[in-house]
Amino acid sequence: MTLIALLCAIALQYYCPAWRLSLKAWLRYHDWLIGAARSFVDQSKLIRAVVLIVPLWFVVVIVLSIVQAILGPMSGFLITALIAWCVIDVRVLFSKDSTSSIEQFLSDSVYAVFTPVFWLAILGWPALLLYLIIWRCHQQEDAMPEVGADEDEMTHRLRHQPAGLFLALLEWIPARLMMLSAVVVGYLSAVRRLCSEVFKGLSLGVVPLQQCFYPENQLSDKATLEHRQVLVYVLAVWLAVMVVFFLGAILG
Repeated sequence: MTLIALLCAIALQYYCPAWRLSLKAWLRYHDWLIGAARSFVDQSKLIRAVVLIVPLWFVVVIVLSIVQAILGPMSGFLITALIAWCVIDVRVLFSKDSTSSIEQFLSDSVYAVFTPVFWLAILGWPALLLYLIIWRCHQQEDAMPEVGADEDEMTHRLRHQPAGLFLALLEWIPARLMMLSAVVVGYLSAVRRLCSEVFKGLSLGVVPLQQCFYPENQLSDKATLEHRQVLVYVLAVWLAVMVVFFLGAILG
């Protein structure tokens, strides 16, 4: 059911790219909660992120779970498809925009396509809903200042952009799976780069992906249709793997 809902969301975005769902209610919720909890939220950006994320996710999961239990499996399918449509955005892979850089394209692809697809496949719509809330919280964060010479990057990001750090940690496994999937589409050197990244430590950002998929380009170069086509193939590999597991679950 999750796979079918995901395919429906992708098809809707591909054939109706102009359709978008405005989440203005998030801004009202953000402003109300920050105002109501200002006495302790202002003390730490980490506390503010937790206060914004956890209560909303918990309440919405309970409500949607009750709805799913009352209305049956079809309501679960509709909930999954709606959340997937709100979070996953495959239009970045098929866009003909020639103004975005490779860095922006890789960032959009990781955060808007591959990371939410991965967590939806692993943990279902509650994980995707949590990812949506964290993403919206990150969009409201202040710009992060430069990292000091004597400060660790992880600690710096946790202090100034905790939601952004949560997103970066959530994309670490999907980004490495993207590099592994690159072998299937002909990038045989991806395994060597993947191993070097894994053993080097927890490196965040899109630089490893750029070195894997576009080693001859710089992050500031423009993303062409050929660049986008590579990640379309990777997404096709992921969907094919999901179909295999889906058929195995049915036939097994």
